[in-house]
Amino acid sequence: MTEYRRGRPEEAERIVAAVNRSFTEETDENGKLVCNQAFMQQIMSKGYGRPDFPLHHFVAVEDGEIAAAVWAYPQTMVLGGRRFPVFGIGSVCVVPEYRHKGHMRRLMADAAAAMQEAGAVFAVLDGQRQRYGYFGYGLAGLGMTYEVNRHNFRHNPQLDPHRFTLRPAEEGDVDAMLPLWDRRPMRMERPREDFLAILSTWRSRPRILEERGRFAGYLILSAENRSVSEIVTEDPAAAAEAVAAAVEANPDRDWMTVYSVPPVEAAQNASLAAVAERFAPDVDNLFRIFAFEPLLAGSMAAAAATRGLADGELTLGIPETGETLRLLVRDGEPSVERFDGLPSLTLSAVDATERLFGLRGWLEPAGLPAGWFPLPLHVPSADRV
Repeated sequence: MTEYRRGRPEEAERIVAAVNRSFTEETDENGKLVCNQAFMQQIMSKGYGRPDFPLHHFVAVEDGEIAAAVWAYPQTMVLGGRRFPVFGIGSVCVVPEYRHKGHMRRLMADAAAAMQEAGAVFAVLDGQRQRYGYFGYGLAGLGMTYEVNRHNFRHNPQLDPHRFTLRPAEEGDVDAMLPLWDRRPMRMERPREDFLAILSTWRSRPRILEERGRFAGYLILSAENRSVSEIVTEDPAAAAEAVAAAVEANPDRDWMTVYSVPPVEAAQNASLAAVAERFAPDVDNLFRIFAFEPLLAGSMAAAAATRGLADGELTLGIPETGETLRLLVRDGEPSVERFDGLPSLTLSAVDATERLFGLRGWLEPAGLPAGWFPLPLHVPSADRV
């Protein structure tokens, strides 16, 4: 007999053991099955370090055993001056001997229903595109990725590669770090008590930037010192010099990759684009949008405030969400409202996700106002599950 429900507090150890086994089980050189029983606690302490984490898991319990799980991690996004609930989807797994029984299909549906009931605007996950396309997820979000090397700084004398020094972030630094994060126009809210755990997701290493011994911001280095996933500085135009500090702190590495700087961070992008060896747009992740109206309102406001939007109008129908919307920009001011007439463009929810908030909006502009799309949407690596 199989029971589908939310996890219970007393099942914490059993849930995390099932997740760890699903993701790390392998056969060793002696033919023995082994797994890393601390895997999720190491890469996701922001969630699995909290006592309430079982309540955010949807589980399949087969004959008393945890057979499958889906984690719906509640968050709040701030975008264009608006706040709304969203969820990160992670730990999507089925224990090996319980696979091919439909558990994942059921749990993903249960999680979607619960998120909608909670008023979620969207859910975001990392996974194989076509697999999660069956559950309504589309490829969207946009950030710029940069490749930077030592020569880039050596031949830019106006930049000082020694302007900043790095040191490990400590609990006492959070009071200076968090206000800087909260200035960003597009962000996930991060509770103070969880801030360093969030920045340490995926075994990442938050580092304080100091200028002449004074706090000047922070960045997040990968565990292998190969990349930077977040730069937050008092001077946003100092992003390139912040990356230079990361390169200088790792003498064995000539290259550093900076991942997914969203376009709304205009000063950061200008700083890095002027220096980097190469750069390119990068699609963010897989999103299922439950309510387009609040997301479009926040995203269009953010776009208008940063890069500007040309005057124009679009009436859009999205049958799966039951929304018909009028998107309007007049004198540079955007608005989004419900529309009672026939839309000029009707899209499936996945197509709307990918064309309004992903690179398909740039590649497939037919029917869309010129220059509007893709609209800003980005979930930083530290906030993903």
